Amino acid sequence: MLRCGWGKAIKGSVGAPRRWMSPEGVRTSGWKQSCIDVRSQVQRLTEAIRNCFTSYQCIISSDCSVTSCASRRQKMTDTVDPAEHPFGGAWTELKLRAVADYLVFYTRALQCRPSVQTPFQKWYIDAFAGTGERTEERTAGGLLEGEPDRRERFQLEGSARRALKVEPSFQHYVFIEASERRFRALEKLSGEYADKDVRCMCGDANAELRKLFASAPWPRGGARAGLQRAVVFLDPYGMNVRWETLKLLADSKRADVWYLFPLHAALRQLAHEHGAVDETKRAALTEVFGTADWEEEFYREAQEARDLFDLGRSSRERVADPGKVESFARRRLQTIFTFVSDPIPLLARRGLHQFSLFLATGNESPQAIDLIKRGVAAQVKKYGGQASRHTSGH
Repeated sequence: MLRCGWGKAIKGSVGAPRRWMSPEGVRTSGWKQSCIDVRSQVQRLTEAIRNCFTSYQCIISSDCSVTSCASRRQKMTDTVDPAEHPFGGAWTELKLRAVADYLVFYTRALQCRPSVQTPFQKWYIDAFAGTGERTEERTAGGLLEGEPDRRERFQLEGSARRALKVEPSFQHYVFIEASERRFRALEKLSGEYADKDVRCMCGDANAELRKLFASAPWPRGGARAGLQRAVVFLDPYGMNVRWETLKLLADSKRADVWYLFPLHAALRQLAHEHGAVDETKRAALTEVFGTADWEEEFYREAQEARDLFDLGRSSRERVADPGKVESFARRRLQTIFTFVSDPIPLLARRGLHQFSLFLATGNESPQAIDLIKRGVAAQVKKYGGQASRHTSGH
């Protein structure tokens, strides 16, 4: 315990000698300097707290009114651009990097294939494109910085803008977005790349993909039949991708599909007791998995004894966990695609397994599959495992 000339006891380092000293530090100047340092730190902390209260006067002012506080919040809201698309966190950035890195690999690998004279037509199709950018909010300030807490907005590149910047470039880009507000922002983004063939489609991703793959040049038999190759990014907001859409892409045999499987959303539909799964949840789960077999996969019979004279009644309880759901989803994808990669698990805050990112293809060529395996293995190694354990503050 360190004692200084003001008669106050201040905690010191372990084993510090007990001494008295005068304010002038006659006996030991080192002790006086320690006291001065402590007092200086207290003064700085006090000043920081005072600055915070000064900035937030409406909190401590006696004449604060509900109207004035509401007015301040309204002013903050008014500064938000309606075209902004706030979502995600650290796991979102990881997902976008994994896909963008694969796009670079893809365009380089197919640059002169199948031949220099007749190369593949490379397409990038983003089925949930948003605005092409994303807005991320981060906390700044605080007591240690001597400033009030505040939320700062940062504009970051989304999947569409990143794809447009990939070199070598794709020949064709298709961006699909259901929200009219975000679609208008997407059209503005495409206008920045007037030298590229960019097509924006407003509507449900499942319906628009069906239209796209039913129109030229995708049906076989047209000009340069079979030379189209695509990377399709399915980045849904929830359980929005229908199984028939995945089968459509697999049957094209010319699309590499990055699919952000909504693992946590699916797990939430699985009630702990089978009887609590209503028809809406049952239909949604059957749609996302393409089968009703999930009921046998994730539920087991359990005996529930009611009293000593009762043999018990049978009930079905959930045995699903994130690992089981992820494994089942991959096995289901393997029934329609010729190759499905190991997943890249994406975790949100507190280690919550939010999504699993798969790459799948329906291409039947052994050479093509080997090439795809090589490209995705680099992303799984780089962003899978421990790399995916970055958590989001959102």
